[in-house]
Amino acid sequence: SPLCPFAPLPLCPFLPPLHLAAKSIRLFAVTNSSTAREWYFLAAGTQAGPISQAKFEEMLQAGLVTRQTPVWTDGLSTWVPYGAIPADLPESGLGGFKSCSCCGRLVSTDNLLDFQSHRVCADCKPVYLQRLKEGLPPRFGSGVLAYAGNRAGFWIRAGAKMIDSFILWTFNSVVSVVLMLVFFGRAGRIMDPQDPDFLPLFLALYGSLFAIQLGSAALYNTWMVGRYGATVGKMACGLRVESPWGRPSYGRAFGRYAAELVSGMMLGIGYLMVAFDPERRALHDRICNTWVINV
Repeated sequence: SPLCPFAPLPLCPFLPPLHLAAKSIRLFAVTNSSTAREWYFLAAGTQAGPISQAKFEEMLQAGLVTRQTPVWTDGLSTWVPYGAIPADLPESGLGGFKSCSCCGRLVSTDNLLDFQSHRVCADCKPVYLQRLKEGLPPRFGSGVLAYAGNRAGFWIRAGAKMIDSFILWTFNSVVSVVLMLVFFGRAGRIMDPQDPDFLPLFLALYGSLFAIQLGSAALYNTWMVGRYGATVGKMACGLRVESPWGRPSYGRAFGRYAAELVSGMMLGIGYLMVAFDPERRALHDRICNTWVINV
């Protein structure tokens, strides 16, 4: 008998594209005939779309879109694996969300502005307009920020931070030993606190250590995040820092480190925000408009 797109289709391990295509047909059937459904999907962390319903079905048949592929279309409030979409998803039931052309995040249509056929959210608007004023082409992100499942959680970020802290601690410990030998003599001479040279040397030593520790941490975070998008700890944990336009610039990377000092000064509350923030962002991420994502 001919296949009916509205009838339940049993899962067949040998025909996954056919099953997914039939599901797409059922989704299309509940869409208003006057409105063509468009699809977005993530492939290797990069956003693709919009693509038409017909093109989407071709990709399903070819196996380019699978049950695990994160997709988005009208009626969804966030990115979800294609296999998890209900077959009777209404066109207007959960609508009102579109992706920003710059950062790729899903934003309420009430908070999106249309500029030259591009949809721009409030966070991206200042940079977008400034680049237009300077005669520069707009920069568009990869769309990985829109997929909530990509954002790194608290514990994995804490693990990355511990690795980075150990690296900096090792470096600063070696520098401290060298400075102590320079200031107090290679023979390990113990200076008398009553010695008039003791206090100036003591203050110079600790002042130098503080400046080196602060400077090395700033240089490490700025260079690694600005150059590679991640510190060694984040690389080891499979994480990357992203801005709405991709890898942060050196200036944004330095600003993020400076803002991270504020997170630490608040008894670590700025770091703990990751566990409760809906976008899994720390205080310094909010200040500098960055995210930490799973690669």
